Amino acid sequence: MIGEFITIENDWNTKFNVQAGNYLEYNQKKNFIPFEACIVARNAIVCNMKGSLQKNSYDLIANFNTNYYKISFWEQQSNISTITSIASMVGSMIREKSLDSLQETMLPQIFDQNGNQIGKMEYITVKEKGVQSYYYHKLTLNNVELNCYTVGHDTKEILFVMYDNQDQIVATVSKRMKVKNGKARYTLYMENEKWFEIVAIATMIEAREYDDSIRLGTQYHQLNTFQKGLLDKCDPNYISNIISKEDVKNLPENMPLVTQKVKESQSTFMLQYHKISLIVFVIGFILLLIFLFSKK
Repeated sequence: MIGEFITIENDWNTKFNVQAGNYLEYNQKKNFIPFEACIVARNAIVCNMKGSLQKNSYDLIANFNTNYYKISFWEQQSNISTITSIASMVGSMIREKSLDSLQETMLPQIFDQNGNQIGKMEYITVKEKGVQSYYYHKLTLNNVELNCYTVGHDTKEILFVMYDNQDQIVATVSKRMKVKNGKARYTLYMENEKWFEIVAIATMIEAREYDDSIRLGTQYHQLNTFQKGLLDKCDPNYISNIISKEDVKNLPENMPLVTQKVKESQSTFMLQYHKISLIVFVIGFILLLIFLFSKK
């Protein structure tokens, strides 16, 4: 099975504040353009995604044909809201010489439509000699485990290589280069479509590490993996084998719905609006400073 993950819109009016008191807090005005994405497979939309910033979390809603998931980042219960907990995490990080304590606090949790937690992402460190150590993410969803390894080849590609708990490869997700106007695309390749939903959710989570830049023009996200343990996770023939088994009409470049959604995603009106608003704000701020100093 091959699916195409397409970012339609990026978040607007979101803000992260560091308060001078004793807590960190997300604040937001109401999003007039929330994050939106979809996955197209076999020329049909098989998942719609919406994201929005809440006071204590960033929530990403994924609606599949039959199932609903809420992926919450920075949950309030993660206890990151106090300076004490942050100091504790930093102390642990220094003692263990590892970023695990900080990363684990920030990793997402997954809920069903009734608010029951059904999954989570964990941060696993593999300690090898010196700089060869690396980490990966373990996603658990409805008691099914998926291990996600990120492998980059400079600006050419970023791969999310996914294995089951028996160390058998089940999917490879390729980040498409280049990224146009801040809108990313990922292609999901898997042999058995029973893995589709958990692979899609893992892709949504991993993708947020690389898609935080919203600007006009072309970008290449750069990642160069050198750890042998990570590089060995890649099967160089996996993607080509999946393509060879799929009907040619189901390849992303041959699906009319993919073409339509990509065209929709490349509307630059809001990007231009954001750029103009920033320029107006800066000019207004400078004029205000000139006015205030001229009164003295």
